[in-house]
Amino acid sequence: MKILKSLLTKYMLIVITAIFLTQIIVISFSLILMNTDLWTENDTFSKERIESLWHEEAGELEANKEDVEAFFSKWKKEYPKSSMFWVNGQGKLQVEKEVTEKLPTHWSATYTASFIKERYDGDPFTVIAFIGKDETNGFLVFEIPRNMLNKPIYESYEKSFIVIGIGSVLLFILLSFLFFRGIQKRLVHLQEAMEIRDVDDLPVPIHIKKQDEIGQLEQSFNRMIDELKVSKQREREEEQLRRK
Repeated sequence: MKILKSLLTKYMLIVITAIFLTQIIVISFSLILMNTDLWTENDTFSKERIESLWHEEAGELEANKEDVEAFFSKWKKEYPKSSMFWVNGQGKLQVEKEVTEKLPTHWSATYTASFIKERYDGDPFTVIAFIGKDETNGFLVFEIPRNMLNKPIYESYEKSFIVIGIGSVLLFILLSFLFFRGIQKRLVHLQEAMEIRDVDDLPVPIHIKKQDEIGQLEQSFNRMIDELKVSKQREREEEQLRRK
């Protein structure tokens, strides 16, 4: 069909393809966000798992130094970059494990409240749980850098979506550039052909490769050359008749 050979149709196909790719990216991203099961990866380093297990195991622990140290060692194996400590019911720092900051030996109610407020939703990620069934035994603190925790899956794929989106735009720009560059080369070729002359001082016909608008222009150019040749031939014949 003639319309399928049009330059306008070809360029519109490029535009539609770019829009289609963009829509696929947006829909894929939306589907992932809508799937609540994928928001958080459920493995060792999820906040929910750490918080739940810490409270559960701390609640079953005996309030003695040996058990707490063994408990800390067990968690340290699973979370090597974590730090832990135990403050007993009298506010005394009993056991600490890989704590980098200086902690007070005695914890007042004011300092404890200030510590909890400072750590809330901060970095490092902090979980505080009472030890054993009796709240008078004090509390255990677990801390781990937030960059060690799992990020929501949409954050994990965010860079990929951005790269795909930018790639789609760059692909559209590249295809547009190649499309218009091809048009430019064909027009330059047509211009050069118009400047070439044969022995009769007439333009040389152009080889037509595509049946689009430029191809039609080239056909018109070739017809013009044919008409010029016919006209030139007629002039010669008339000149010969005048001479006779």
